[in-house]
Order: sequence, then C-alpha cells, then structure tokens
Amino acid sequence: MAARFSLSAPLSHRLELQSRHDEVGEGGELVTTWSPVARIWGALVDSRVVRGEEAQQNQETAQHRVLIRHRNDVASGWRFLLDGRELAILTVIDPDQSQRFLSCLCEEAAR
Repeated sequence: MAARFSLSAPLSHRLELQSRHDEVGEGGELVTTWSPVARIWGALVDSRVVRGEEAQQNQETAQHRVLIRHRNDVASGWRFLLDGRELAILTVIDPDQSQRFLSCLCEEAAR
C-alpha cells in the first residue's frame, strides 16, 4: 500500500493553466501559441536553482515544484502563468496515486 501524501502548503497561488499548440507558419517556421485551459489554485512547495553548462557558458535555471488538485488534462509541455511569470511544466506526477493532487516540476522562463 502506498504512503498517503500530505499537503503541507495551502493552495494559495492563483495560476492560469495553458496548453501549447505548435503549427507551421506560412514561411515554414514553427509557430507556438498558448491557449488558456483553466484558472486554478496551486502551491509552490519547493524552489531551487539548477546549474549547468550550455554552449560552453554557465547556465542557471530556476525550478519550482507546483502542487495542484488532480486534473486529467495536465501535461508536460504545458505551462502555468503566475503573476506574469511563465512556469513550463516538465513533469507531472500523482505523488501517492490517490488522484487527489498533482505535483508538477516546472522551469521558470528567463526574463
């Protein structure tokens, strides 16, 4: 039997969940558009900076774990908007397989 997941942070952040749509433009370029799916409550339960190297330059990326009530339509590749910040969803898991909450690992877009 799986351990029960405990919500330690209140769902106090208002998030806009957006789905991603990629299309080929008239010039053959890839055009990405975002469509609002829902406005939901969530919690930022963990934040960290991940350091790496790309093109021989040091890179720092902010990652956040966002907790929301369970939904069947949330997918990696989508994003949350939070007060003008873009949080790209990298992974989505049901922490205790109870279909009560989803834990989403997100990466914040650079400003």
